[in-house]
Formats: sequence, C-alpha cells, structure tokens
Amino acid sequence: MQGALAQWLIVEIFYCLHVLTLTAYAIGAPSLQQRLHLSSVQMGTLAAAFFAAFGLSQLLVGSQLGRIPNRWLIGGAAGLAMIGALLLLGSHDFSTALLARLLMGAGVGNALVSTVHVVSERYPARFPLMTNISQGLANASGAVIGLAIPLLPGLKDISISYQAGFLLLLLDTVLILVFCREIARPIDAQAGAGRSARPLAQRLRSILSLPPFWSSLAFFAGLFGSFLSFAEVWNIQFQVDVFHNSSNLAPLINTTVILGLAIGSIGSGAIAERIGFVRPARIGAGLTLAMLLILRVQVLPLWLAVLAQALMGLGMGTATLGLTALRSCIASDDFPLASSLMLTGVFLSAGLLSAAVGWSSTDLHNTLTVFSHYQQALGWFIAFAGMACMASLTMHERN
Repeated sequence: MQGALAQWLIVEIFYCLHVLTLTAYAIGAPSLQQRLHLSSVQMGTLAAAFFAAFGLSQLLVGSQLGRIPNRWLIGGAAGLAMIGALLLLGSHDFSTALLARLLMGAGVGNALVSTVHVVSERYPARFPLMTNISQGLANASGAVIGLAIPLLPGLKDISISYQAGFLLLLLDTVLILVFCREIARPIDAQAGAGRSARPLAQRLRSILSLPPFWSSLAFFAGLFGSFLSFAEVWNIQFQVDVFHNSSNLAPLINTTVILGLAIGSIGSGAIAERIGFVRPARIGAGLTLAMLLILRVQVLPLWLAVLAQALMGLGMGTATLGLTALRSCIASDDFPLASSLMLTGVFLSAGLLSAAVGWSSTDLHNTLTVFSHYQQALGWFIAFAGMACMASLTMHERN
C-alpha cells in the first residue's frame, strides 16, 4: 500500500504542476498578449497549438507505458516542459511563443495519462474515487493561484509566474529522475505481456470499434474540453474585456469555476463509487449545459454570474467519469492505450474549441469587447456541453 501511495503521489505532483502552469498562463496571458502585441486570433492559435501538442503527446506516452521506464517518460516530459517555460520567458514574437507553447504542451502531456495509468494499476477497485481525487486535487492547486492574486499581484505578469514555473519544473525533473525508481519497474508482467502480444494496429482497431469508447470520449471532451478552453484560456479575458472587471477580480471569478470543478470531481467520484457513474455523469452534463444557457441569455448581476460559473464548474467536474465508463467496457490490457487515445481526443477538442472561439467571436479589430461576442463564444461551449449530455444518455453500467 505504501508503494502504491508513493507512486500515485509522485505522478500527482507532476499533474499538479501541469495545472499550476496552465492556470498561471491563463492569468498571465493578457500580459503576454500586450507584450507581444498579439491579436485574439493569435491567442486562440497559441491555445490550439498547446492542446494539440498535449493531446498527441499523450498518445505517444500511452503506447509506451510499460515499455519505457516511467521515470524516463515522466522526467523527460517535465524537462521538455521546463524548456518550453524558459523559451516563453524569452519570447519576443508570435513564432517564438508558438514554439514555446508546443513544447509546453508536449511536455506536460505526460502528466494526466500517467496519473490515470498508475491509479488503474494500483487502485483498480477504487478507480472512480482515486481518479476523481487526482483531478480534484490538481485543479484545486490551480485555484490557489487565482486566490493568491490579491496578495501577489505580480503573478499577473507571465514573466514572473513562469520564472517560478521554470524553477519548479527544473526541480521536479531532477526529483523524478533521481527518486522515482520505484515507478520505473514494469507494472505487471502479465499485463505487459498482454499489451505486447498483439500488434499496435490490431489494438487500435479493437479499441476504436467499440461504441462505448466514442460515447466516453464525447462525454469527457464535451465537459473537460469546455473547462480547459473556458477557464484556462478565455474566461479571464472575457471578464476584463467584456464585463470590465478589474485584473485582480477577474482571476478570482475564474477561480470559482476551478474550485467548482475540484469539488465536483471529488464528490462525483465518491458518489460513483456508491451508486455507479451513470447518474452523476448525466446530472453533471445537464448542470453544465443549463448554466451555460443562463450565462448566455443576458448580462447577469456579478453575484449571480459567479454562482452560475461555480455550478458550471461543479458539473464539469464529473468529466473524469468518462474514464470510469471507458474502463468498465474495455479489457484491462488495452486500457492504457485506450485512455491515452481518449485523452488525446479531449485535448485536441479543447484546442479546436479555443481556436473556434478566437476565430469566430471577434470583430474586425480582433478583440472580444462586447456581450454579443461573449454570446457567440458561449455558443461553442453550449454545443460541447450538449454533446456531453447526449453521450451521457448512451452510457450504461457494466460489470
């Protein structure tokens, strides 16, 4: 048990660092946009590139789990993210920033899939709870930055926050390479043999031919893809440019979405362990869709908008139940690759969503400044939440 807990904690720390750097970017993005004179379209492109690199790297990592020692996979990814952070600090134009975001995405792409893999292997009987705890703790760590803004306003400058991010990633890389020897061992001889017995192409065909894989992907992408694009890319800019909230207040408002997701993730995991994953998944998707529709109708009083965003985050927190649904319908030896495929799809979807918001919701001056722009942007999020609702109706408990 101690060994299992240590392995989970190691990958969970890396997952938390991923979320911290992602949240720091969301908060510091306006300063980067101002410094490099970037348009909203270019900001959307940066987000799309990050999520695309993130998603594709998960597929690569998933196909190598059990073949390459985990400490090299995780440590190498942390080092790649560290280089990306350093490059972003020195960026002087859009192309340099784009390369930095690609490296960051490819680097931290290891974190979530590694966490899911370790939980699946070490806590199979408590997979819904442990997976959702992992998600909740990571996002709660990101919320800490938003809450710290009034006390540490310098975090709004991406140069300052990413200096800290670079140092933390450097330390994390060293710790992983030096001390993570326990997770470098093959996980289970039988599982490894099962994975390597069939060609990769055959395993991919087997996974992609399963309808439950696609419903789980649509559910996860609809909710978590929306969260990533809304809370980690656009919401702070919405709050400042559209609703004219201060640069100190905007991150605090955004933090309510992140805290809602953390609470919803842990809570839905605990509920799913008792009554199954289907009902909390359907309730979460419906709650997310309802709150997005309310936010789109008209400009709400601040307190009501904050409440709606918190409840939206609560619903989005059920997204990880898509992994539980996937695990219930797929062979255990195929789960690492299947979960990697699904996470790749989720982050690619988040990238496309972020780009779509940037490309379709701006005026001729490439800015998001009026409520009609906000309504157009929310239309994309509503479509994704609707997709999650429909997917949840096709999900069923399986033994």
